[in-house]
Order: sequence, then C-alpha cells, then structure tokens
Amino acid sequence: MHGQGWLSLFRVRRVGPRPDGTYVAAFVSYEPGSPLTHSELLIARVLDRRQVEITDIWVDSVVSRDDGRALWASRRSCTTSPSSTGADFRMLFGA
Repeated sequence: MHGQGWLSLFRVRRVGPRPDGTYVAAFVSYEPGSPLTHSELLIARVLDRRQVEITDIWVDSVVSRDDGRALWASRRSCTTSPSSTGADFRMLFGA
C-alpha cells in the first residue's frame, strides 16, 4: 500500500446514537502503487489500549466500496461526486 494518512482523536459525549467515548478519525489517501487508489474517511471508537471498533467508513470509489464489503464485510458508503481537491465525503450516519 502506498499513500498518506492523518489521524485525529476526539471525545464524544452523547451525540445521537453514538455512545460516549474516545473516537479516532482516519483520513487516508491510497495512491498509485496500491491495489486500489481511493480516498477514505474512517471513524472508530476506542475500546481499550489495543482495540477499536470501526463505526463508519466512507470511500470515493465504487470499486473500493464493493471490494471492501466483499473482503471485510464492512458497511462502506461511497460518495459519487468527488471535488477537484479530492474526495467529497458526506457525513451520513446510518447510511
């Protein structure tokens, strides 16, 4: 895999259906040289020092969405209108 990634930790206190806790947002750009090139936004809740629970994943590629669902049984959502600066992620919880 080739690309770049950024992580951000944040606390959530009762926002909609999400339980309180520490969450991580991962912004990843898989670039040429990777099996699939796409951008991804991932949200996960920290369970303990070594485990996280992925709650949401958005990608900007239908192929990546479909492959992720087939390989990992993940519920990836796909945006279909990328902007000129990269992925146009829409935060649609429960989509």
